[in-house]
Amino acid sequence: MLKITDEVRYYLRQVQRAAEGRERARKAAAVRDEHRKMDADRFRTLAARAARILDTGRDTKFEHESAVRSGIRSALCFEKWKWRDADMCAAAIIERALSALGAIRPSWDDAQGVGDLPRNIENYYCIHCRSKLDADCDSRTKYCSDECKQAASSARFRAANRKRSQAEYSAQLAAARITKKQDSVRDCTTCGKPFFGTRAHVEFCSSACFQITRRRHADQECGHCGLTYTPISRGKDRPPGVFCSKACQEAQRAARKAAATATCPTCKTVFGKSKPSGRQKYCSAPCNPYSGISSQPSFQCSEVI
Repeated sequence: MLKITDEVRYYLRQVQRAAEGRERARKAAAVRDEHRKMDADRFRTLAARAARILDTGRDTKFEHESAVRSGIRSALCFEKWKWRDADMCAAAIIERALSALGAIRPSWDDAQGVGDLPRNIENYYCIHCRSKLDADCDSRTKYCSDECKQAASSARFRAANRKRSQAEYSAQLAAARITKKQDSVRDCTTCGKPFFGTRAHVEFCSSACFQITRRRHADQECGHCGLTYTPISRGKDRPPGVFCSKACQEAQRAARKAAATATCPTCKTVFGKSKPSGRQKYCSAPCNPYSGISSQPSFQCSEVI
């Protein structure tokens, strides 16, 4: 009986894994090579429609190629086609349409004007008068005649003059703006600093100055020292203060407190109220019969034996 050793078993596993890897690669390549195909009738219909659109190109049949290809590709993608399959199908439709029109795609050298491009494959026009050029002329020819060439040169010269005039006009506008800015210097109504007013009715240099002036009230006398001052509002819907400074306010408060005196009905002592506007009647808690604290001591002293 044949006995399989560990070395043989390892070798067989390696061979089997390699075979499975080759099979997976073959299946993946087959899937990649399979492209979704379009029905022949629909393909011919789309190619005919694309040819009609490409034939409307003014300078060349390739003018609308990218737009038509993108439109076909987008429509196929909306139909759940893969992007790669949709792009390849759109490219095939465009090639069929260009072939039906007889358009031959030029090489890179022909597009750059290196070689002579045959004029019978495309419609080329004069860049000035837009008339059709002769088929036997050189591929680098731009004008149909010397008159068009001279007219185009004159048009470029006039355009340059217009640009120069525009530059001069811009310089004049800049100078006018500088003059207007200098003439619009005025003094701020609040702080008196000079500023540039962009409009005739502007009177303030900043929003802060505007807010200060807006919050001011009419002049009035201080309630303590009698000095005339301009009060500033303390907020929305609040009246202005009655004192010119914090010192006058404190002095007035101290004077009112010193003038607020009363006579205690219990001990007949004149005392000052703790609050000028308060209703204090007694000088202390013992004098107040409703406080529960008596002014007489509740005990008597006796001689210690």
